[in-house]
Amino acid sequence: MSTTSDKLPAAARTDDAVWIAGVVERISRALSGKPAVLHEPLFAGNEWTYLKECLDSTFVSSVGKFVDRFEAELAAYTGARHAVAVVNGTAAL
Repeated sequence: MSTTSDKLPAAARTDDAVWIAGVVERISRALSGKPAVLHEPLFAGNEWTYLKECLDSTFVSSVGKFVDRFEAELAAYTGARHAVAVVNGTAAL
């Protein structure tokens, strides 16, 4: 299977590899040996209770009382008549 980098001259592939190695080195130094996580969940209030309630109810997707509550509170907060919760911006389109 051919990739875009396969089509580059060897010098360009080497330059990319050196650049990438440098980025990895700087990130490693900044993290001081800690794992690089994209998101660490923070349960500071009722989040764990609500999450467990959702899991126990089997409503963990696009339905359930917490979705209804979120949509109602978001509509009220923004002054809209309705609000619809979606997974991401693409789904919203």
